Amino acid sequence: WQDAKRNALGPKRATAGLGDVLAEPALTQWRGRASDAATNGYHWEYKLRSLRLMDGPKSTAGGGWTVDVSLDEGAKLVCKEDPSINGSYNNVYTARYEIVRDLKSHSWKVKSTTVVQSQ
Repeated sequence: WQDAKRNALGPKRATAGLGDVLAEPALTQWRGRASDAATNGYHWEYKLRSLRLMDGPKSTAGGGWTVDVSLDEGAKLVCKEDPSINGSYNNVYTARYEIVRDLKSHSWKVKSTTVVQSQ
């Protein structure tokens, strides 16, 4: 998922991989973010420094699973059309991913992501 996010919101705006790893409603949400970035002429340069499983998997009532992961991530906002639009962050946080089985591809996909703790 992290690679697909980096590719979709990065300078190449390669969104095809989102459908391989995301289920609805996350798929529509992240395609929208990528479209907004393209429309407004900006992109993100992500760097994932670490990812570690914290808790899970735990089954959900809907037949999926949740997992909690700790991420150490940084990103830089780049807008070539207007260099005054910029920003960056470096965060360590815990995210909860709800994953579900895709019946067509028989693969597991992320249905939702929630930041549960930011450090």
